[in-house]
Amino acid sequence: MIIWICGPSGAGKTTIGQALYDSLKKVLPNLFMLDGDQFRWAMNNDLGYSAEDRRQNSHRIAKICKLLELQSIHVICCGVTIHPEVQEYNRDAYEEYCEVLIETSFGTLLKRDVKGIYKRALAGEIKEVAGVDIEFLPPSDPHITINNDEDLILFDHIVERITSYMGVSTRVS
Repeated sequence: MIIWICGPSGAGKTTIGQALYDSLKKVLPNLFMLDGDQFRWAMNNDLGYSAEDRRQNSHRIAKICKLLELQSIHVICCGVTIHPEVQEYNRDAYEEYCEVLIETSFGTLLKRDVKGIYKRALAGEIKEVAGVDIEFLPPSDPHITINNDEDLILFDHIVERITSYMGVSTRVS
């Protein structure tokens, strides 16, 4: 089972993914969480943030998820994922797949800009920021869409929606 959580930087992908991981790990001990930022770090940051580098990085992550799935390891993957061809690959490649889009208004992203990415991009200090000078292309038909404009995220509700869609119970027998 692959649960792919996508959305722009600052949307809450990793936070939601971690809450889901914490809930599911009790019943799925063979669960792995793969975060896009951590993946870049593990790969020695050999790619930049151009549209092409982002595509290549997303393909790498998708292939790692496939390798893990082939070993019966469930994966929660959190990443920006702006390329339709990667989204299409994911839908075709995995046995059990749930695509979760985290929608967040640009105003909220600016408010949550912990890394300063949007502020620096809007000031012209950095380029190649998805949602600013690179178009953020959300999946055309995600399995689940979550609006995360609120300051208080209802994790239990989100976890319930995703696990219900996947047919997984978080109750320990």
